[in-house]
Amino acid sequence: MNKKSIKLSKEIISYYDEGEGPLILLIHGNTSSSYFYVPLIEKLRVNHRVIAPDLRGYGDSSYNHRFDTLKELAEDIYELLKALKLEKLVVVGWSLGGGVALELVANHLEVASHLFLLNSTTYKGFPLFMKDEKGQQIIGKAYQTKEEMANDPINVAPMLNIIASKNKQFMDFILKKSIYTVNEPEATYQEQCVEECLKQRSLVDSDWAISRINMGSEPSAYSLGSNTIQNITIPTYVTQGDKDLLVSETMVNDNVLALKAKKIVYSPCGHSPIVDCLDLVYADILELEKA
Repeated sequence: MNKKSIKLSKEIISYYDEGEGPLILLIHGNTSSSYFYVPLIEKLRVNHRVIAPDLRGYGDSSYNHRFDTLKELAEDIYELLKALKLEKLVVVGWSLGGGVALELVANHLEVASHLFLLNSTTYKGFPLFMKDEKGQQIIGKAYQTKEEMANDPINVAPMLNIIASKNKQFMDFILKKSIYTVNEPEATYQEQCVEECLKQRSLVDSDWAISRINMGSEPSAYSLGSNTIQNITIPTYVTQGDKDLLVSETMVNDNVLALKAKKIVYSPCGHSPIVDCLDLVYADILELEKA
């Protein structure tokens, strides 16, 4: 598979465009890229046209402008879809990409026919709070600036150092301890995933944005609610990995209730269903298409 690229108003977005048939959009998560979807793309492209972009500041896409919200990333994707003259796609969002997918669909209803949230962040945000002297989160105590968040001693600063130093061994360790808690991926695929993680330039913006997303009606520690989650009325599936260390059952249930979605629990499964239960993900996307 070869990536294409397209110049938009602010950024140059790189993306996979594979296969022919019904349209599927794949939006990746934080500290990753569209490459993480390759096993799923290989299955879907047999009878679908699959669009899988690198978000701004990730993979091979540009990072000309910083961003504060996942909505800004969603607008990049919307501009990409308009340039390609595509709409009525099955929109799949994994982890942070689920938040981007929610913002995309809620604000541009014509782009999606179905929504598939794959171990996704909640529409209420994935808050990153200040730490006490023991490194534990002080629940409700929000960072006031990106600069403060960049110095977070547990979640942010160490990752910035790993990326800056291009430390492949440490990044490999982080992925295996946080994402691949059930099965380890095939070695060549994992090596490239590590390389893709080390390309990220937008970690602080992304952590800030995922903390701030709030599409509900109540304020959070970081932002007021936009109440746009109610705009999403298309058929939706929401998945949970029973051994996911990053996305909690509570977060999954928040999305299920707000979207009146079908909940799917994968077992055994960590944060990467694409590695732990690829065939089930593929089958569930095909089932959702028929809803």
